[in-house]
Amino acid sequence: MARLARDHGDPALLAFIGQLVEDNSLEGEAAVVARKLLEKGATKLTADERVLLEQEVIEPYITACEACDSTPSWAEMLHVYDTGLCAKCFNKLEGVEVPAVRPDWMPLPAPPEEDDDTIAGLPALAPVDA
Repeated sequence: MARLARDHGDPALLAFIGQLVEDNSLEGEAAVVARKLLEKGATKLTADERVLLEQEVIEPYITACEACDSTPSWAEMLHVYDTGLCAKCFNKLEGVEVPAVRPDWMPLPAPPEEDDDTIAGLPALAPVDA
């Protein structure tokens, strides 16, 4: 997986961390350090806060697309974290270009609902008189 830029002043990274804070995805000290970064800037973080930011705020959310193994941009990272897929692969899954062979990551379609009178499309059997 490619390594993303870790400039803690990068506007794209700050927007990503801002989204985590807004969504209440961070807890405890990680949330405090993330808010400090957003409010006061990267230069106000101590070395320990930078390490905590990397280990508990950034690293847990970095993930590659399960389908194409690409590392998304910060703007797309939460989408990949939530769905496992980059936007391109997610759109393919949604029907734009669904592959002929179903990869392991593609969910199976929901089974059809069965009527009480039929099982798996077979007609109901007549009741047997005892």
